[in-house]
Amino acid sequence: MSSRLVPCVAIADRCVEKAKGVPDRVRRRRHQETAVTALGRKVRSLRGAKGWSQERLAELADLDRSYIAGIEVGARNPSVKALERLAAALSVRLSELFEE
Repeated sequence: MSSRLVPCVAIADRCVEKAKGVPDRVRRRRHQETAVTALGRKVRSLRGAKGWSQERLAELADLDRSYIAGIEVGARNPSVKALERLAAALSVRLSELFEE
């Protein structure tokens, strides 16, 4: 998604959420990128650069494919052990998973 479209989507979300009565603090939290979502974006980027499917990465990291999917969308909070496995499978240092 291009950065130009994000504000439009965010505005539309606010309008819908306002109508539903979602508190302002909840709306702000939803639009902030967390460390977990940034990590997921980085894992997806590294995996994509190698041309691998989630299944292939999961196999190499000895993790479940649905766990990889959860990490990539920011729904999972992976352990250090899981991050070490991902870094090894992707042939990067653990610290590189947190670099932008």
